Amino acid sequence: MNEVSICNAALSYLGQKGTITRIKPPEGNPNAEACAEYYPQALRYLLEAHNWAFAIRRVRLPEYKKYDADLYQWAHGYQVPSDYLRTVKVYEKSSQVDEAGIDFEIETISETGSVILLTDSPAPMLRYVASVQNVSIMPQYFIQALVLQLASYLAGPLMKTSMAQQMIQMAAQALETAKYQDSRNSIRVKHEYLAPHLAARSI
Repeated sequence: MNEVSICNAALSYLGQKGTITRIKPPEGNPNAEACAEYYPQALRYLLEAHNWAFAIRRVRLPEYKKYDADLYQWAHGYQVPSDYLRTVKVYEKSSQVDEAGIDFEIETISETGSVILLTDSPAPMLRYVASVQNVSIMPQYFIQALVLQLASYLAGPLMKTSMAQQMIQMAAQALETAKYQDSRNSIRVKHEYLAPHLAARSI
C-alpha cells in the first residue's frame, strides 16, 4: 500500500476508476490533481485526531538558541522536532509515567515560523504525535480510515452530488473504529514485581 493506492481506493468508493499512477507531481487529470491536493489534508486530519501508537515519538528537547526569557516569562525555550504535530505529554526523567506531566506552552515564533516549547524545566522530554508520511508503518485500520476520509474530501469536488454527506458519515465511523482498535493495541501493560521466593511458591 502506498499513497497512490490509497488515492485509487478512495476514488473507487466514489465510483471512479482508480487508475492514477502519480500524485507527486500529479499526472495530468482531475482525479490525480484532486488527490494531490486533498491527500495531505486527510492524512493530517487523522493524525491530529488521536494519539496513534505508530505516530508517537519521544525526544529530549534542545534549547532554542535565541530564546528570550524576559519576553516569554518561562525559564526555558526548546526547539520541537520538525515532524511535530501536537503534544501528548511533557515530563522530566524523575516523573512517573502516569503523572500529568509538567507545565508548558507551545508557541510559534512569528519571525521564523519555528515552534518552541516553553517551560520552567531545565531538562524536559516531549512525547508527541509525529507527522508520519510512511504508509508502510500505518496499521490497516488507520489506512481504511484514511481512504474514507480522503473519499469524503474528494466527493464534493469530483462528484458534485449528495454522496459527499454519505462519505463524511462513513469516514467518521471509520475514524471511531480505528481509534478503538488503536487504543486496544496501545494498552500499557504494567507487571507488578514479585519476589523470586514468592514467584517460586506460585508454580
